[in-house]
Amino acid sequence: MPTYKFKGEYAHITLTTPKLKIFRPKINKAYFATAKIEAVTTTSTTKTVQETYVVAGGDTLSKIASKKGTTVAAIIESDAQLTQANKDNLRVGQKITLPNTVATTETNKKITFEKANEGALGSELYIVVETEGFQGYSVFVNIKQGKAKGIEEKDALVTFKDENGNYVTKAEIKVGALCESHYSNMDDYTDMAIYKLQIDHNDATKKEAWQKALEGKDKKTPLYLLVDGHTVPGQEEINVNYHGDSEGGEIRGEAIKNLWLDSDGNWFELINNKRAPWMEIALKEAKKAKGLKESKNPLYDMIEDKYHKYTGIIDNPKTKTVNEADPNSVAWCASFVSWCLGEANFDNPKSVGSRHYLEEYSKSKKTLKKIEKPYYGAVTVFSDCDSKGVTKTSGHVGFVYGKLKGGKIAVLGGNQGNKLKVSGYDCTGNVFVSWKEKNGTKHYKKFRGYYLPKEYEVSGSDKLKSSDNFISVKEANKKALKVELKTNTSGESSR
Repeated sequence: MPTYKFKGEYAHITLTTPKLKIFRPKINKAYFATAKIEAVTTTSTTKTVQETYVVAGGDTLSKIASKKGTTVAAIIESDAQLTQANKDNLRVGQKITLPNTVATTETNKKITFEKANEGALGSELYIVVETEGFQGYSVFVNIKQGKAKGIEEKDALVTFKDENGNYVTKAEIKVGALCESHYSNMDDYTDMAIYKLQIDHNDATKKEAWQKALEGKDKKTPLYLLVDGHTVPGQEEINVNYHGDSEGGEIRGEAIKNLWLDSDGNWFELINNKRAPWMEIALKEAKKAKGLKESKNPLYDMIEDKYHKYTGIIDNPKTKTVNEADPNSVAWCASFVSWCLGEANFDNPKSVGSRHYLEEYSKSKKTLKKIEKPYYGAVTVFSDCDSKGVTKTSGHVGFVYGKLKGGKIAVLGGNQGNKLKVSGYDCTGNVFVSWKEKNGTKHYKKFRGYYLPKEYEVSGSDKLKSSDNFISVKEANKKALKVELKTNTSGESSR
């Protein structure tokens, strides 16, 4: 401990005190991020009291292992009498020493964050603030308009929505609060303040103005973060050391760098909602298929390795419906729709059956919502029926791609003429002839509704626009697939 001496008439006095500790926490970084949550399985072992088991009639090592929650290999290892050679020669009354360790398997969630340089209006984002020596304290965070006028005037506050649905312009975030959750790696974030949000507005007129400001090709607007730890009530006397990009305030006359603008050399840029994000995936697949039939590659392998595998009918010993020599013997339109939604991280019926997209089925009730209008990317559901409209369990599903001259809806989907392409469908609800066989037999269908994932919020960008109108199916396919396809005047099958 240091000793202090006084001067002058008090020179004879000395004072020994504990070493003073200077408390000056740091706020090192602040940035927008996306989160990845995954399941992690861990196995732990605990010791128990050694147990001796007496072999009964009909016992085998396998049965004993199952009964005692262990394995045959573990029993052989724990009992010196047993070997791989004599493990099947048990005698009634024989005493076996069981393992005194028990393995427990537990599945937990792990969360990781990745810095984001771009985010869509209304999409899920996180703010991450990295600190040192500030655990248990709180920070205030504002989002502000950067560089020039964008969705707001330069340097103006930007409204956002918290995970409880509240619209605010300032967040109070406790450092280390994520450690109070049940993630397996929560100790990784003891010195971080983490906040889940969506950049959004509760005023419809204001939100429309934001969307308009972000319209146009590659239109983006930069945003930045203002972080304060010294203005939080009860923390005013703390000398926080800020390591931001620019000065945004002061502590008792000392300028502080508490603005995070172009963190790591990149501004965070806000973009407009991507229209039905699963459509980007669906169109990429359609271009890859090149308008070829399902019996030809690459589409043949895409159906087997992606769509049917996702819905669980490939490599599933419990499923006997798929012909191993031809996985496309089962209709794949619903598998394609399910896979696209899943790839975009949206819950869906995950079914090979198109009927499971109808609201009366539990898989649909849990994951989808029925809508009235044909928004871009909406799932269109049809049922096979007779000429009077009596529906069957079979049908068809696809995605709304646009409108055709004459009123039909341009639907992008699989199994449409045994291809992955755009076709025209009557979505009025009337019975229509889907296709006609060479012998004159007609096959009928009936539109049953439009659906979207439950968690997807429709925005103005999802409305069908003039650019979504097509004179013909041929024109729609040329835009969607980048190839020209012939139109079958007799209609086409859509299993």
